[in-house]
Amino acid sequence: MDHIAKQDRSRKRIEIILETAEKILLEDGIDQVTIANISNRSGLKRTSTYKFFQTPEAIKSMLISNYLNMCALDFEEKTSNINTSEPSVVVMRSVEILFNFYSEHESAQKLLLSSSVILPFEKEPFHFLSDKIQSFVEMVDAIGEVLAGHAHHAAFPVLQVALVDKVAFLHNPSLPAHQYQLRHPFAVNSPPPRLS
Repeated sequence: MDHIAKQDRSRKRIEIILETAEKILLEDGIDQVTIANISNRSGLKRTSTYKFFQTPEAIKSMLISNYLNMCALDFEEKTSNINTSEPSVVVMRSVEILFNFYSEHESAQKLLLSSSVILPFEKEPFHFLSDKIQSFVEMVDAIGEVLAGHAHHAAFPVLQVALVDKVAFLHNPSLPAHQYQLRHPFAVNSPPPRLS
């Protein structure tokens, strides 16, 4: 279902549904994010909730998209004034920004990093975040020297996976490596490399 509301009243209802889902996620956990619980807590009728989100998974997917878009914008803002020719600085700063974002947004951390639930979601927000990371990496003039002889484009997915993987690992070191692979849209047939 298309969640882009055209009327102010519809937009307000979607906002209430998502805010309520986020509160439930923080207070009671991911399994308690249900249509019934959202309706009870928000004061909206179940039919109003079903009109915009037919399943709890659709609500969680929308939250994931929102968190990824917020993370991408936060990443872009916090990297806009960094000028360096050191790839190690790019990696460290990227990990720091992503780690801080998830530390400051506990609901995003619980839904994206701490949960073993794999939800269907649109890949555009991941690509948006990926583009922001890629733009930051491309800014470094020295990256071509470091990657000498390698295809420029082939290195970006590895770096992106490693960055997101490092942030996920910092927040939830007990999650097995194969689950990181499943959760990354860029992942190939082997677990992503770990950054030291």
